[in-house]
Amino acid sequence: RDSLNSGRYFSNAQPRQPILMKDNTLLFFMGESKNLYLIDKNSKVIWKNNDLLYHHSINPDHEGNVWICSREQVEYKELNTGYWDNSITKIDKNTGEIIYSKSVTEIFDENNVLSLIHGMGNTISLKGTDPQHLNDIEPVLEDGPYWKKGDVFLSLRNRSLIVLYRPA
Repeated sequence: RDSLNSGRYFSNAQPRQPILMKDNTLLFFMGESKNLYLIDKNSKVIWKNNDLLYHHSINPDHEGNVWICSREQVEYKELNTGYWDNSITKIDKNTGEIIYSKSVTEIFDENNVLSLIHGMGNTISLKGTDPQHLNDIEPVLEDGPYWKKGDVFLSLRNRSLIVLYRPA
């Protein structure tokens, strides 16, 4: 934690993926850390969220809320190993609170494609690896022939895979 009780983690982290919202507020996170901020046009902090480790894209949905990639280290004590498990996280734009969060591992497990969890190989590799690597969450803004408003498309780098997921 940063000194002086600022509530910031990793004070030297750089702002990333800024997104200008329709109301001229700016949403961004600080360099793959637990620092997600919404500031007004005068750089005053409206809210901050230090709940998860955020990374990569921030995209607004049809309700004005935002989807952002997050992740956590998953440990397998029996095998003395672990990996980064990426999650899709929906944030309330007005409060900064998490509305919805689900790990990619859970999504694959619930859809009977658990073998896709470990990216390029189907084994658990060294601790700290990132086998799925969620790069982007693109919210569906209107109905189409194969998707519905509220669905999300996920881009997974290490599987070269695009996934259509229906959180509802």
